[in-house]
Amino acid sequence: MNRFNHSDTQNEFSKRSFRLVLCASLALGMSAPLAQAGSFSDDTSAGQGAIANQVEPSFAPFFKVSKTRIYGINYTGLSKILSSIVVNFGPSERYAPSDTGEATGTRMLRGHRGKTALEGNRIVFSKFKKQHVDALTGVRRYLEEVGNEIDFGTLTKEQQLAYWINLHNVAVIEQIALHYPVALPERMRVGPQKKRLHEAKILSVKGVPLSLEDIRTKIVYPQWNDPLPMFGFFMGSAGGPNIRSSAYTGSNVMERLQSNAHEFINSMRGVAQGRRKILVSRRFEEVMPYIPGGKAGLRDYIDHYAEADVADILDTGYPIGMNRYYGRVADLSGGDLGGGASHVTVYDVPVGGGGATGAGGVLSAGNRRPDTMNGLSPQATNMMIALRDKYKRLQMKGYDATVIIGEDRYLEDEPEAQTDNADSAASPDGE
Repeated sequence: MNRFNHSDTQNEFSKRSFRLVLCASLALGMSAPLAQAGSFSDDTSAGQGAIANQVEPSFAPFFKVSKTRIYGINYTGLSKILSSIVVNFGPSERYAPSDTGEATGTRMLRGHRGKTALEGNRIVFSKFKKQHVDALTGVRRYLEEVGNEIDFGTLTKEQQLAYWINLHNVAVIEQIALHYPVALPERMRVGPQKKRLHEAKILSVKGVPLSLEDIRTKIVYPQWNDPLPMFGFFMGSAGGPNIRSSAYTGSNVMERLQSNAHEFINSMRGVAQGRRKILVSRRFEEVMPYIPGGKAGLRDYIDHYAEADVADILDTGYPIGMNRYYGRVADLSGGDLGGGASHVTVYDVPVGGGGATGAGGVLSAGNRRPDTMNGLSPQATNMMIALRDKYKRLQMKGYDATVIIGEDRYLEDEPEAQTDNADSAASPDGE
C-alpha cells in the first residue's frame, strides 16, 4: 500500500501545530485596498503550451498554458480578507460531538449537529456587515477583470489552477454573505434566473458567462485530468473540503491541495464506517471520471492519504457507498440565528506546551483583560465552547495550539502593503 506520508506535505497538521482564530468581526479597513487585490509581475522567461483536451469552443481561451512562469498574480488582499473570516477547526477527531460530554453535546441542540459538527473550517458569516460584503464583491470583480485582461497562455497550469480556485471560492463566500442567514447554501437560488448556487451563471471571464460548476467541471477538471483540485473548491457547506485562511497561489497550490486532501479524507466528512459499507463523501461523485479506475479505483485513491483510522476502515474490505452529504452552511451556527444575540466574554488562552494554563477560562467570567464578542448567537456561542473543549482534547494528544478569540488582538495587524510586482511582495501570498 502507498499510504500518505505526513512528510510529503508541510501542512500545519503534519507539524502537529495549528492556530484557531475566532474573529469577533472582520477588518473594517479592508475595502480600501481592494482595487489592488491582484497584480501582475514581469518574468524574463517565456513559453507556450497547449492542452490537448477537447473542450467547448467558448472555453478554449482558458486551455492555453505556459511551461514557465511569465506573470504572477498577487493575492495578498484576498489572503488578508480570508485570514479575517476563516475559523480553523483543526483536524478531525473522528467521533460525534455528543460523545464528548455536556459542553459539546447537550448544549448543541440547534445549529450544527451530528458527527461532523466540529470538522472543517468555518466562516464567521454572522459578523459580516455591508462593508464586508462589499469587500468580497470588490475582490470577485477584480479577479474577473484579471481574467479578462490576462492571456492565460502566459500562466502556468499551477497559476491558472490557483486563479480558478480563488475566483470560485470568493464567489461562493460572496453569494452566501449576500443571502445570509441561509442553512443550505447549495440549494440557494441566485442570479437573475434564480438558479441554484453552483448552476447559476454568476461570473464572467473573457465574455464567457460562468457558473461555479462550469469552473470545476468544464475548465479545471478537464485541464488537470486529476481529482486533486476538488479539495480546493469551497462549496459553502460544512460537509465539503476546507476553506483555507489564505489564498492559493501558483507556488503553493499543489502543497495546499495535498494538505486539504489529507484532512478531508481522514475526517468523518470524507470517509466513515457504515453497516457493512465504507461510506465516502458525495463530493467524489463529481471527480469520479478523473480517478484512475473510476469507482473501482476510489479505494486505492483514498488509501494513499489514509491514516490509521481510515486505513482500518478500508481494510475491512467492505464495498464503497456514498454517504449522506452534510449540506449545512459552513458557519458557526448552521445558519440558525434564532434565540437572540449573546454578549460573550472571551480570552486569549494558550493551549499546549509545558506550563500552559489550559483553555478552561476561554468563556468564563472574572479573568483579567477580556475581549468581547457582541451580537453572537447562542448557537455560535455553543460552537465556540465545543471548539474550546476540542482543543483541550487535542492538547492532551500532543498538539500544540493557540486559541485566539477577540477582535482587538487580531486587528492589531495592519493590512500589508500591496505591490504591483508580485516577485517583490514580502508575503507568502506572492507567487
